Amino acid sequence: MSETIQAIYENGVLRPLKPLSLPENKVFEIDVRYIAENSAETHQDKVSRILREAGLTKRIKFPNAEKLSDEERQRLGKLFPGEKPLGDYIDEDREARG
Repeated sequence: MSETIQAIYENGVLRPLKPLSLPENKVFEIDVRYIAENSAETHQDKVSRILREAGLTKRIKFPNAEKLSDEERQRLGKLFPGEKPLGDYIDEDREARG
């Protein structure tokens, strides 16, 4: 589950600006970004936010390459052997899906 909210920081506590429908007594990971007053949200940021809020995309945490096992490195290497640009693989996948 992923949700983007706005909160205000007061007296050492982040307070959401609207009620949240989250389960009680659970631990959550929070990604904090400062929204400067009088700054316009970029078009790309707005599109990303809208897609996340609609559940169409989510933030992906990429593994730290230093922590990958040798087996995982080999598996990933076989997926993208570097013979052509990554975009070509993406185009092929899109064509295969129709």
